[in-house]
Amino acid sequence: NIKEVMRLLIDFSQKNDNRTLVRNKVCERILKKQSILDLIESHVFSANMTYIKPLVEFVIKYEPIIRKEGNAMTIDAQEAAVTLGKRIGMTVAENGKKGDLFALRKARRKTDFLNELNRLQFKCRLVVPPDIYEGKLTDSNFVEFKQFCMIAALNSFYAATQLK
Repeated sequence: NIKEVMRLLIDFSQKNDNRTLVRNKVCERILKKQSILDLIESHVFSANMTYIKPLVEFVIKYEPIIRKEGNAMTIDAQEAAVTLGKRIGMTVAENGKKGDLFALRKARRKTDFLNELNRLQFKCRLVVPPDIYEGKLTDSNFVEFKQFCMIAALNSFYAATQLK
């Protein structure tokens, strides 16, 4: 539902013209057939929302369509990132706090990201699938992998906390 996606891209905490700034940037990139993953990730973590499911579904469907072969992550890696993100979100909702997601998001390198995953494994009893370590997460696709993972994690976190 594109109407719902566009509504969720409005940041009502901002003043007048700044409310639709992210939505306008996303629309511009869509028209240019460019990736919107970084915009969506920063928006869902900075805006005051607890329902982001339409945004997550839109990004998961849109990104593979505009991706060029060879220089981007594969569909399998995207699915692995989303699956890992869902696990992270559910586990953190049960055994941790939202700050754990922010700590994971702050990781700027692959090694830092893996260290944060290990910390969550011990702290929250997170189970990380072995295929993450065996090739789904690479140096070349790290940024996209982390963005998909974090968007899915936040979505799962909100869904799990709404059920409590």
